Amino acid sequence: MRILLVGALGEVGQSLGAALRDLGNEVVPVSSRVLPYESGVLSVDAGIQLIESGGVGLVVHAGGRGDKRGGERNPLTITRRVGNACEAGGIRGVLISTVRVLENARGPVPGSAPVDCHTDYARANAANEREWLAAAPTRGCVLRMANYFCAPSSSDSPQTQLLPWSLVTEALSADRVSVRSAPEVSREFVSALDVARALLEIAKAPEPPRISSTLPGLSMNLKQLTDCVGDAFERCGRSRPAVTFGTDKATGPALDPDWLASYGWSCAMTDEGVVEAIEMWLSEHHSIAR
Repeated sequence: MRILLVGALGEVGQSLGAALRDLGNEVVPVSSRVLPYESGVLSVDAGIQLIESGGVGLVVHAGGRGDKRGGERNPLTITRRVGNACEAGGIRGVLISTVRVLENARGPVPGSAPVDCHTDYARANAANEREWLAAAPTRGCVLRMANYFCAPSSSDSPQTQLLPWSLVTEALSADRVSVRSAPEVSREFVSALDVARALLEIAKAPEPPRISSTLPGLSMNLKQLTDCVGDAFERCGRSRPAVTFGTDKATGPALDPDWLASYGWSCAMTDEGVVEAIEMWLSEHHSIAR
């Protein structure tokens, strides 16, 4: 399938584009920050022209606000324009969002439940969802991701501030990890490959829902995450960092699977995959003399 990917130069976009290619798709990268010397990356204007001409089979919009990245321009204008183009060209489009738009939900709710949030990041994503669904009322879908796991593109990437990479960078700087929460507190993760597979399920479905989510992901508690970091450090010839935990047992809302899980999608990410990714990142960005 020929897939147009908006936000292709961002952290999510780069890893998601690679995963879609690994699954045998042709990816047409689009970015609002494309530079003249970046061959093969289309501007938003050029991407919209391609959508309206029917030149792609699927549009993926991964250009929303990133977590831990401040000062970005408002993405709503691009979201509106790309959504309108999907509607005009009769092309299915999927907006990448986050289950954190449900951060205030109480009790088990599906990952496709109505927005219920309070933080700036979640509200920005909720606003992007509303803009997208309004701009593409018959062709637009939203995919809400669980915690997205991908290796940071650089040592100063905002991705290093997210789990489990925040544990890795703390261990690198201090030879220890201090976790505020209790060890049994858990998080759900999905990989770029998981999200790519979810997108292809949405693309092939005759009538996918307007909103779906990548749940259940790989559930890992903080003790397991710190163990993965320690295992990766040892494999790289480093000392295993000391770990301390706090007593905060606060967790996010209980979210249930929805359409994707019933349609056959499941998370393929594993604990070993997490260790291998951390080991590779350490070897590439923080090599030490043996």
